[in-house]
Amino acid sequence: MTVPRLTRPNNAGFSLVELMVAISISLVLLIGLIQVFISSKRSYNIQNSIARMQENGRYAVELLNKDLRSAGYMGGNADVTTIGGNSAPVEPDGNCVGSSDTQWGRMVARGVFGLNDTLTGYNCINAAGSTPQPGEYLAGDILTVRYAKPTSLISADPVNSRGYYLKSSPMDGQIELVNSTSVAIDSFFGTLTDTPATYNKLESYTYYSGFQQADCNGNAIGVPTLYRLGLDTNGTPRAQEMVRGVENLQVQYGEDSNNNGSPDQYKNADDVTDWTMIKSVRLWLLLRDECPSSGYVNQNTYVMGDFGEENNPPGFTPNDNFRRHLYTTTVMLRNNEAI
Repeated sequence: MTVPRLTRPNNAGFSLVELMVAISISLVLLIGLIQVFISSKRSYNIQNSIARMQENGRYAVELLNKDLRSAGYMGGNADVTTIGGNSAPVEPDGNCVGSSDTQWGRMVARGVFGLNDTLTGYNCINAAGSTPQPGEYLAGDILTVRYAKPTSLISADPVNSRGYYLKSSPMDGQIELVNSTSVAIDSFFGTLTDTPATYNKLESYTYYSGFQQADCNGNAIGVPTLYRLGLDTNGTPRAQEMVRGVENLQVQYGEDSNNNGSPDQYKNADDVTDWTMIKSVRLWLLLRDECPSSGYVNQNTYVMGDFGEENNPPGFTPNDNFRRHLYTTTVMLRNNEAI
């Protein structure tokens, strides 16, 4: 009888060389996947920041457009020289003396006003120093608009927001500080000489590019921001943060010098002598990304109004790591008429 031979199965594993080759190939593939992931993440972050910058730019343009289209509107009143009251309008002088100024918001004879790359006369805004604080002015033009915001109030209605209000009729009007939300609005006003009467919230805004502190990937960084002065419940100016990333605001004013109803030349604010002759406003807003982009150098040249006229060639060339986008628009004024 023959006994079969028992053979051991071939259980030989990978050799050391084979293992080294397999590990090397795996590492190469893993490194490739990591690079693809990093590249995709970087591309996503860039696209996300650009989209945010574009969204902020569109919102800032629309915000300014809306206020400029309303500039000079004074409810039912056709002649601002007939407006009186205990808080009657004051002669516009282009100044804002400070945070307690109760007259700046009542210069309604000047629906549009501006300053050219300066804060002269606007002491209610502080210029940024070596250690800037939120809301302080950085650079660019100053743009002021004033108008009466339409409401649906009737004489017996209380208001839901305190501040300056205008009661107006075609040839009469009164401005008063409404300091209560629990009584009828008409109790703050006297009788007008004609009818019908309307009630409007008086709005005064000054737009400028100011400083704000922000977080950029865990690091504190200064971000230029569109601010505006607005009237608080006491009728005095208070700064409000509006849109992040607005590095510069430039404005030019279309003047109707031949009284044909259309602008025939554009001027900087310091060249305007009669603000009632302004029929349109041309805006430039330079938006800057909040965070710098590694490996990117912005060598574009941005031409905005008269900003950088002294440079050769004219314009602003940042040469830094921030992405930017320039927005321009022209707004026709509906209510800025001389009486």
